[in-house]
Amino acid sequence: MDPVWPGYITKGVAGGQFFEFDQFDQFTVFLGRFKVGDKIEVILRKKTKKSSNAQNRYYYGVICKLLSDHTGHSIDEIDCILKWKFLKQTDAQGMEFVPSKMDLSTVDREEFHESCRRWAAVVLDVNIPLPEKVDA
Repeated sequence: MDPVWPGYITKGVAGGQFFEFDQFDQFTVFLGRFKVGDKIEVILRKKTKKSSNAQNRYYYGVICKLLSDHTGHSIDEIDCILKWKFLKQTDAQGMEFVPSKMDLSTVDREEFHESCRRWAAVVLDVNIPLPEKVDA
């Protein structure tokens, strides 16, 4: 797994922007692993909050549990069904896959939960309470 080097954007000279590393010293040590002329990739993206532990507890303890009780499927089976139904993606080679829920931002995770709640209500007639209405 490649390391991630967090930082922030600052104002540069002549109105431009500049990237400041949070851990510049560690980055330069890591950079020393490459040779002059090596081809590398640099990916910049806005940092988002990853799914929280509370979201994970709510998903398994409320959403998956209620659907498991209703359908007779195990919690793990419900998890697989919901991920395949709402998170499935197709890559450039046409292969379908499901990314990890934990890689979702907190906002994307809540959108996933909302899709699960809506589907449960419409298709299965199961009312799943909102996170603030339960102690998960």
